[in-house]
Amino acid sequence: MFLPWGFFKSAFDNVDKAIICFPLPEFYFLKKFLNPEKILNWLNFKFFKMDKTLIIGPVIGAPATALLIEILKDLKVKKILGIGWAGSLRKEIKPGSLFFCEKAYSMEGTTEFYFKRKKVFFPSSELLKKFKKASEKMEEKC
Repeated sequence: MFLPWGFFKSAFDNVDKAIICFPLPEFYFLKKFLNPEKILNWLNFKFFKMDKTLIIGPVIGAPATALLIEILKDLKVKKILGIGWAGSLRKEIKPGSLFFCEKAYSMEGTTEFYFKRKKVFFPSSELLKKFKKASEKMEEKC
């Protein structure tokens, strides 16, 4: 795969983490809140950098996500956080509610290329605990 890193390689030096924003509103929020340095626009991906972390978005669809994961692998990124929207199959979770996904079902074709016969995915239990604890602290302040 041709990647333009020859022109921009130094801008990606020392990057080891990435935040992928799937929907546009979250991408704009992080960009405004964190004020990262813009690196480049390429294939509809917008790359920003803050310290050792890339902030990328918006990313729409499984094929685009797979391409981006390949790029991050090439850049030797070790940790990736994806921020997006999800739905619930539980009636007690109302539309517009904030919740943390404890499992996700994949029903598109790209995942099967990377994970043969795997349809259910789980987040890092350690990271999920940290997010839940942080959200409880935020609730206490509200």
